[in-house]
Parts: sequence; structure tokens; C-alpha cells
Amino acid sequence: MKASWSRYELNFKRPARTSRGEMKAKPSYFLRLEQGDQLAWGECALLPGLSLDDRPNYEQELDRVCALIRSGGDAEGVLATLSDWPSIRFGAEMAFASLGLIDLGPWTSTSFEQGMDGLPINGLIWMGDHDFQLEQLNTLLSRGFACIKFKIGKDYWQGGRDLLIQARSLQPDLEIRTDANGAFSRSEALEVLEDLDQIGVHSIEQPLAVGQWDQMADLCASSPVPIALDEELIFCPQTEKQSMIDAIRPQYLILKPSLLGGWRATEEWVRLARQFELGFWSTSALESQLGLQWIARFAAVHQVPRAQGLGTGSLYENNLNSDLHIRDQKLWRDGSKAFVAMEKVQAFHDHLQP
Repeated sequence: MKASWSRYELNFKRPARTSRGEMKAKPSYFLRLEQGDQLAWGECALLPGLSLDDRPNYEQELDRVCALIRSGGDAEGVLATLSDWPSIRFGAEMAFASLGLIDLGPWTSTSFEQGMDGLPINGLIWMGDHDFQLEQLNTLLSRGFACIKFKIGKDYWQGGRDLLIQARSLQPDLEIRTDANGAFSRSEALEVLEDLDQIGVHSIEQPLAVGQWDQMADLCASSPVPIALDEELIFCPQTEKQSMIDAIRPQYLILKPSLLGGWRATEEWVRLARQFELGFWSTSALESQLGLQWIARFAAVHQVPRAQGLGTGSLYENNLNSDLHIRDQKLWRDGSKAFVAMEKVQAFHDHLQP
């Protein structure tokens, strides 16, 4: 089998402010496998500053994986070597499944895959000054979004709160989700959570920084607003997943397959969520249309009665063309087309062929 990879820069239409700073572009890596007359791509969706495998030797690891595949390494054997490289495992699973070399379950038979139904998604307010955020809010409300997610942080009392109050005033029945990205101390979080409860917020993601199991457990037990774990899952050691959930007992889990290590690793979190009777939903993490397509497929297999976080496909000026589109606050694919065009990546790829 032939195997190679390419790096492709996804350029934001406008700089995106996140809790990890401003981003003008995001690198992504694409694994290309060729077996006979079959060609498959997988997106190794590295997210700088958040991916567990954001390391200086990332490209050397891609070289190793491609060499292993070219030397005859089977799909399961290759995946077994990638437990510490979640974004690469995500891309490898994608490519292997496209060639039929591994089984990822019934994704080809879902109503989403066949273009018969869409996946409900939330709108997302990007960080910025108040006027920019209010502009986004009005746009999303005008498009009919019933669930919108807001980033909140240390400036909550200096302006972040006002936007939530405006959102509630503009749309009394709006489902408001918030994401703190670990911004608060326990005492700060308690004060903010009490206020969020008064506003009528649905949930908050990761109010405390990762690794504070006892404090997070106390917060989950006492918070008037349901708490969802996000980064806590990404950085949890493989052998401690069940112990962490058992200790903290959150209300929700946020599932990001590209950061958790692919479908199978994410399905382990689904199993734990069901075992502990927790809610969950799936979320993209700035992937291209290829990665978004596969996360949507995962969400379609693991359907939940709430909005998924899958609406980031329109952020880039040079994203890949695909059949994914948003209609009526749902992510759809056109079953008559069912494609992601890889020509833009291929143009960067040819000179890297071994």
C-alpha cells in the first residue's frame, strides 16, 4: 500500500480569538493511502495548544506511520501504535475505514449519511468585543438557531454577562450554553454559576482547569447549572478514564473525536457516559470539511436528543469543497453527491510523494 502525508494551512476568513489566543490560520495534516485503484484520505486534525500530541516531532511521527504502512503493517497494528497520538489516530482510522480495512460500525446506513435527515447543531459566538459578539448573536437568532454557545472567561463580570442577558432578552426560550475553558478558580466558578442560573443557562463546559478532580467533583455536586467536561477528557490518561468520571460525576461529556483519538476512543467515552447515566454531545474542533464530515458521521451513529457542536465548516476561506451544508439549524449532507473534494490538498501533496 502507498502511504504519504501533506500539511495544509486552513486560513480563517477573519482572525479567530480563542482562549489560547488569536489564530489567523490552523495547520492540518492529511494522510493519503492508495491501495490498487482505491484512494483514501484521513485528516490528522492537530489543534495547536490543545491537542495532546502537539509536539515538535509530529511530522516525524507521520513519517513513521507512513513507513509502517508501506512496509506492510496492517491497519489494526498501525492503530495500536498511536495511543499517544490522538489526532494522527483520528486520521488513520478515517483513511483505513474508507478503504474498508477496519469496521467503525453502521455509519454508512444512517439517515444522515443517506441525506435523509440533518443533525441539529448549536450556533457559536466567537470571542471579540461586545459589538462583534452582539452582531454574531443577532445573525444567529435571525437564522433561527434555538441553541447558541458562548465563550466566557475572566471578563465575565466586565461584559460577558451582559451579552448573555441580552441573548435571554432577545430570545426568552433560547438554549444558552457556555464554555469557560478552565478559566475560573473554584470560588470564582461558584459565584459565576449562581449568576448563570439566574439568567437561565443550560450548561457550562469546563469551569475549572483540568486535573482538579476533587474541586470539580464538589462543583458538580453543588452547582445549580449542569457542568460538562471537555478538556478534562482530552488530557485524561487512558487508564484513568473510568476513575475520573466516577470521581467527578459531571452532568455532561463533550466528545471531540479528533482530540480524543478517533472513533473507537470516543466510543469508550460514550460507553462510560451511558454507564454513569450522563448526557453527552459531539463537537468539532476546527477541522476541515473532511474531519467535520467524519465527526458528523460519528454523531449520526450516536444520536442524542440535543444540538451537536458541528457548525464550524464555514470559518475558512480555503476550506475543502464538500456536500456538507447547514439548513434549518441542522447539518446536512447531500446523499446524491456525498463527497469532499481533495484537490486543494493534493496540490500541496504531490512533491511529498515517497
